[in-house]
Amino acid sequence: MMKKIPPYLASSGAIEIAEKLKLISGGKILDGATGDGGSILCLINFLKNYDSVIGIDTDENEIKKARLRLKDKPITIEMMKGEKLEYPDNTFDLVNIAYSLHHMQNLNKTLSEMKRVLKKGGYFIIQEMFCDGNQTDAQKCDTAAHEFGAEIDRMLEIYHREVYTRDKILNILSQIELKDLEILESTRYVKCLKCEEKYDCEDPKNPDIINSTLEEIDKSLELIKKHKEYSEFRERAETIKQNIKNHGITSASILFCIGKKEE
Repeated sequence: MMKKIPPYLASSGAIEIAEKLKLISGGKILDGATGDGGSILCLINFLKNYDSVIGIDTDENEIKKARLRLKDKPITIEMMKGEKLEYPDNTFDLVNIAYSLHHMQNLNKTLSEMKRVLKKGGYFIIQEMFCDGNQTDAQKCDTAAHEFGAEIDRMLEIYHREVYTRDKILNILSQIELKDLEILESTRYVKCLKCEEKYDCEDPKNPDIINSTLEEIDKSLELIKKHKEYSEFRERAETIKQNIKNHGITSASILFCIGKKEE
């Protein structure tokens, strides 16, 4: 497998996460803030095995995407708030939250609920990007673009806080009180290992990826075109876009955290 993986991805830490997942029998899985189903697809592609998956989200459009994407698999997608799960205690063998902590307004309640429905001895996985540490200029561009979009969301009264630091994520994790906790880091997503476009992403200055990111920034900016702060945001957008053109863009570093609920 190593020969088929480009060098940067091979050294990113993603392989180590994939090897960890391959040892786990998922059983009955709950995926919180499932979005378009990408996090579920990643789990079922890398876990040793699984029985069934339920994904939950509150965004109707994302739910529709997830249902279409996963329609041929034993997966159920439901509209439900993470802070008020409609499942009995000790229902799931594994619960997962991927890249969504910074989208959760009632984070502590959601984490408590996810742990409540997890069986004793079951796996709790959290994956989250972080903004500090030894990150390249291309990674910093990813964070800057993400936080620009998050700030626009907040202007539109959509909860979307800034990217967490590594220590803040670990502090959040400590409040869940899991046993056998393991922390792995990666500069690329584990899903990239099975992506047909993984060679395209090897170069931070890939023009297609850069142009796609610039278009997303412009789309976000368009949402506040009538806002009184539009001119200021447009100037900031141009600075971010120029930095991306200069340095390229690649995903910010990721923490992969896995532990078990006390028995």
